[in-house]
Amino acid sequence: MLPAGVAGPLPSCRIASFNSNRSWGVFEDFFANETTPLNGGVTTLYLVQEPPNRIGNTFRDLIVIKAECNADALPGAREWSRAVILAPRAACILSTITKPDVVSVDVGLCDQDGVLEPLRLISFYADKLQDSNIVCRHLAELSGGNCVTVVGGDTNSHSYLWSARSLPTNDIRVARGRPFEEFILQEGFEVFKPPVPTYTSSLGASYIDLLACKRAPDCCFGFAPTCGDHVCLRVTLPCSNRKLASKPASSPKRYPSRTNWETFSETLSRAPIKLGLASTTAELDEMASAISDRLTNAIKRSTPLATRRDQSAGLKKPVWWNKNLDGLRREYNRARKLVRSTNRHRSTGADSTDGREAVRRTKRAYFNGIKQAKLDRLGRELSSMDETGVHRRFKTRTPATATYDKAEILDHFFGLRQQPPALGHGRFNHLSGDYSGNLAALGGPLTDEEVETAGRSLKTRKSCGHDGIFYEHVRYACQKVPWFRDAIGDVFNSILRLTYYPTIYKRSDLCLLFKANGPVALGSCLGKYFELLLKRRLLSALGIPPECVHGYVPHRSTVTAVQSIIDHQQQQDREARAITVTFDVASAFDKIAHSYIVTEITAITGIPQWGALIESYLHGGDVHLDGLKTYRAAGIPQGGIISPVCFCASTWRVGKRIGELRGPFSIRVAIYADDFCIRIVALGLLGLSEGVRQAVDTLSAWTEDADLSIDRQKTEALTDCSLTAELLKDELEGQDTQFVSDSIKGNIKWLGFWLTPSLSWSTHVDYAFGKALRALAIIRRLSGRSWGVSPGVALCAWRTHVVPILLYGIELWGGVASYEWFRKRCSRLEAVFFRSVCGLCRSTPTLFASRCFAMITEPLWLQARVRYADYHLHRSQGALSTRIRATLSKWGIEDCSGREVPRIVDDPHKAQPLHGWHCEMTSGMPPRPNNSAHYFYSDGSVVDRGNVVAKTGTGVVRLVSGHQSGHEGRCYNTGPHANILQCEAVGLWAAMSWALELRMQGDPRKTAYLCCDSQAAIRSVANVLRDSDRASTELTREVAGLIRRWIGQGTDGYQAYL
Repeated sequence: MLPAGVAGPLPSCRIASFNSNRSWGVFEDFFANETTPLNGGVTTLYLVQEPPNRIGNTFRDLIVIKAECNADALPGAREWSRAVILAPRAACILSTITKPDVVSVDVGLCDQDGVLEPLRLISFYADKLQDSNIVCRHLAELSGGNCVTVVGGDTNSHSYLWSARSLPTNDIRVARGRPFEEFILQEGFEVFKPPVPTYTSSLGASYIDLLACKRAPDCCFGFAPTCGDHVCLRVTLPCSNRKLASKPASSPKRYPSRTNWETFSETLSRAPIKLGLASTTAELDEMASAISDRLTNAIKRSTPLATRRDQSAGLKKPVWWNKNLDGLRREYNRARKLVRSTNRHRSTGADSTDGREAVRRTKRAYFNGIKQAKLDRLGRELSSMDETGVHRRFKTRTPATATYDKAEILDHFFGLRQQPPALGHGRFNHLSGDYSGNLAALGGPLTDEEVETAGRSLKTRKSCGHDGIFYEHVRYACQKVPWFRDAIGDVFNSILRLTYYPTIYKRSDLCLLFKANGPVALGSCLGKYFELLLKRRLLSALGIPPECVHGYVPHRSTVTAVQSIIDHQQQQDREARAITVTFDVASAFDKIAHSYIVTEITAITGIPQWGALIESYLHGGDVHLDGLKTYRAAGIPQGGIISPVCFCASTWRVGKRIGELRGPFSIRVAIYADDFCIRIVALGLLGLSEGVRQAVDTLSAWTEDADLSIDRQKTEALTDCSLTAELLKDELEGQDTQFVSDSIKGNIKWLGFWLTPSLSWSTHVDYAFGKALRALAIIRRLSGRSWGVSPGVALCAWRTHVVPILLYGIELWGGVASYEWFRKRCSRLEAVFFRSVCGLCRSTPTLFASRCFAMITEPLWLQARVRYADYHLHRSQGALSTRIRATLSKWGIEDCSGREVPRIVDDPHKAQPLHGWHCEMTSGMPPRPNNSAHYFYSDGSVVDRGNVVAKTGTGVVRLVSGHQSGHEGRCYNTGPHANILQCEAVGLWAAMSWALELRMQGDPRKTAYLCCDSQAAIRSVANVLRDSDRASTELTREVAGLIRRWIGQGTDGYQAYL
């Protein structure tokens, strides 16, 4: 290590410059013992020339800023950057400028007052086959200004300024060095003249590496050898009262699973806060801040910080490094040192042939050792890999961005604003006190049932928000801390009463983990809890969505969206002409106007208060990134719970308008989020073109009102035949709808499905098998001949990645499971996986491997049949078509009349209370058994996990007085595909059926006690009995029907115990 260059505890900054000559070994060897502590001792930044070709944007704990590729270089050097700068991840990068083979980075230095001063670093590489004046012009352009500047690079030239020996004036290296001399003298740089040659090769030694400083009078130069051809040049800059600035520190990481819940409850219960209803918006903001601060404080006291790696320890050796490599590296460096020493004394007649041979031998042994060490480490890592590690292998890894301009990012996504934009709609006057009807219009005060339901709906094991609050803490506080639950009710009722959403819950912090071509925004978890409470009431006020809307709607999905288009296609006449057009709205979630959302929600609900509250929710949202703030003027907040509902509601009426278009055509529209699919059928070409014009005009009018636009480049169209396509192109030529005819293709992809004119799924099946093979290739790469993941982990990856990818949307195209070619393709895929897991050779018969694999898990073709049949028999409410019935008949399902339709949606306004019965759910045991009532105990569970699928069952026990054992029981087989909730519901059904059976046999008892340990099963049946559930299964309705029969026969009622 070189001296810091300044005495005392003041921090220093060191810059190292060296040429790795494109060698990974030299590059990694140099960083093996380097340290980069930030703001502690000496901080090192690196200027590297000719780095390894495959270096990424990050290396260990450093970010890599690359120069532009030089298009004028030789063909082998045009595709890689020959000059890079490496800086600590936490360093504050102020600006970056790149040129061909030259890169400049300004790193922030912070003084005592917190003012940033730039330290400019420039790394360059001068190609000896090109004019050095080009590089010097770039250096002069980048080194201007009054900041401290350090320039380092490979000049491939000679000059007395940095060379300790002289060369003849006619030497080409001297001519190449003259432009650098002019640049250095003109800019006033102080140049380091090393006492030893900076480059040594078998042809000799020379001084070609340059390191110079400007406006750094107390700098201290030095050098250090490397295992490569070049010497590392170093300079230490005393920073006096300045230090290297860092990015704003992120909030410390915590894990809710490590929370001491007793401490959390005790801290939060201390000094309860009584809020009451707020009278002004400022008071409401204070109330929201108060409960958020109390919750955050309780989390800090009860949840420990995650263990962080000590940043001051600097870079450590790679995890694959071992002691054997230390010895090989020492031998390699010793041989290179001997060759360099021999070359320096060549005039004495020393021969370096044996030395060069020793270098080649030790180099080969050293790099082979590195390769073997990496393979050994990989084998150990994969052999001990668990399911979580395998899942991470399937996640797409976006390359990390080395540097970024926070102002540019905020301006790109949201626009830069110092203040929130003015409201576009008239708001209620919050200071007037006119709030009398708001609370009643928005559903009344918050109930305990809403709090419990929202708490159960919170998704745990998620990241915390920018406030450091987790969903687990919100749920626990609402359940265990009475004053906090009352405070939640007061804040929520005040939100409804004032139609105002607190400002503290509108903030979002950008996290540059790019997902779906955009950064992730962290909101407030406590704010999302209030959003969840509002969402349920908003959905109730909006009512039942139109049939054409499928996104963000319960019990609808991409499958139902595509199914509606396919049904319309199957119903058309053979003589008719048809076209299917898919539209994509450009950046709809980020650009939709707030005023349009408010207008649509107000029109649909008919309640102005909902429009005012949603306007307050959308307006004034502030977005933060590294200390810079802007405000959202359009679009919906990312990650919000109400946001998707707001956007979805804005498409309801346009879907209705498109579906109600009249003309010589039939039209069907399906909307999923911002994706529109419109299918038009007409008997003639004129009717078809008229339908296209009306649909495009209606959709364009909607996008204009919402400040959106149709992305015409992503529009795709599909016609019934090529003749229709040609005729439609001639008809629409020169019109505004010509882009539709220009986008006609042989097949189109919408929502992950490939659609064809003949409804053939062969294209989609090929696409699905291709994706499944790519996923299977990832699993195969995790296994080697003598190492790899365990069979159990590989099987888990098969079930969680390969199977879902292949069978996506099988509910629509599962009919192909009847064909032999589909079964063969599934068998080949299964055989490939089985051979890889079991280590079998490629000559193992496919049929044998697939049959053996079927003993472990269900075959793919069987899973396809089960999901297809389950969807059409139990999940779709429409009548089954002849084609579907014929497919199910091939599989042995002859009678479809008794199929169970699980989801029956009723109008919530038609619900009527049922009199003459009561439902009591009490925790614990029923009263002491006696002969005056029936006592049934039921339970559902997994009977046998099995090798292929798990089997479930239900047991019912009835207490019988006078019986030898005191009880009698019955068991029921619920099959391999029932979940535990269904098993519990079957137990309730069996118990009530048994009670009615005893009644018919003359049993006089009028009371029945049902004892079940499933709260969800009892609640689902109770909801049906109250007629308050908007959606229920046929099984729960059957149980409720049996209970009504029991009550209708004069029974006083029934009681259910948990």
